[in-house]
Amino acid sequence: MTSATLSVGDLASRTQLPVKTIRYYSDIGLLPQSDRSPGGHRRYGPAALERLRLIRQLRALEVPIAGIARVVSGELSLSELISAELSAATRGILCLRWREAALRALDEAVDDAERARRLHLLERVQRLPHVHADLAEAWSRVIPHSVPARLRDAIIAQTAPEPGPAPSCEAVLAYAELHVIAHDPGFGFYWGAWTTADKASLYAGMQHATVATAEAFARGEAPPAQVTDDVAALVAKGRGVDDSPCFRAALGPELRWAVHHFRRYAAPLAVLTGHAANVAHSHCLLLDALPGPASPGDTQRAALVRLHRNLPMPLPEWPA
Repeated sequence: MTSATLSVGDLASRTQLPVKTIRYYSDIGLLPQSDRSPGGHRRYGPAALERLRLIRQLRALEVPIAGIARVVSGELSLSELISAELSAATRGILCLRWREAALRALDEAVDDAERARRLHLLERVQRLPHVHADLAEAWSRVIPHSVPARLRDAIIAQTAPEPGPAPSCEAVLAYAELHVIAHDPGFGFYWGAWTTADKASLYAGMQHATVATAEAFARGEAPPAQVTDDVAALVAKGRGVDDSPCFRAALGPELRWAVHHFRRYAAPLAVLTGHAANVAHSHCLLLDALPGPASPGDTQRAALVRLHRNLPMPLPEWPA
C-alpha cells in the first residue's frame, strides 16, 4: 500500500509546495487522503497530486481558497469558478479606476480651497458599486409609489446613469455633484408632486412632454405650444382646478421656482451622458416655456398665493 501512495514529502517535491501548506490543504479537506502508514503518517493517492497541482495553479491566479473548496466539493464547476472570478476582477478594476480618477481630481485641484471642496464632494462617492446604487435609491425615494415601475425605472436610468468603465476626473466629480443635489432635503418637494392626486398620469405626461422638448431642442426650436398647453392642462386636472389664464400665469413661476434643484442637475448629468439635451436640461426648457406672470408687476410669490388659495395644502417656504 505504501509504495502505491504518496507521502506529504513526495507531494511537496513534485509540486514545489511547502509541506506546511500541503498539510493545511489536507486539514481543511481540499486533498483526498488515502490512508495512513503503519507509523501514522498521511498517505495520498495519485488523485491528490493532480488536485494539488490544480490548487497551486488557481492560487497563482489569486483565486480564494473558498472558491477552490466549492469546486472540490462539486458545488461549482471549474468553468463557473473562472467566470465568477473574472467578473470579480472586472469589478475590482473598475473600483481601482474610480479611485484613481478621484485621487487625480484631488491632485489636479488648482489650490487648497478647491482641493478641500473636492474632498468634501468625493467623500460621498468613494465606493463602487454603492455609488450608483445610492443615487438610484435617492431617486426611487422621491418618485411617487403610484408611478408605474416601468416608467420609474426609465426615469432612474436617465437621471442616475451607470458609471463608465474608465471614469475621468470630471465624471467622478460630476457624480458627486449629483449625489449632493439628489440628497438635498428640498429635492423631493418637486418630485413628490404633493399637489397632484393622479401622480402616475402626471409623470407619464411630463415624460412625454420632456421628450418632445428634447426633440425640439435638437432642431433648434422652442417646445411646441401644444406641448406646454398639454402640460398646463395635465397639472390643472391633477390638482382638481380649472385650467384658466390665471392658473397658467401662476403655474410657470411656481414650477420654475420648485425645480431649481433639477436645474443644477443638468450640467453634471451632461458630463456623464455626453449629451447637453439630457432629461434635466430638457425638463427645465419645458418649464421655461410655460407662461410667466399675468402682468409686469405680478411677482412669483403673488402668483403662488393665487394658485394655492383654494388648495388645502400650505404654501412651500419661499427661499430667501
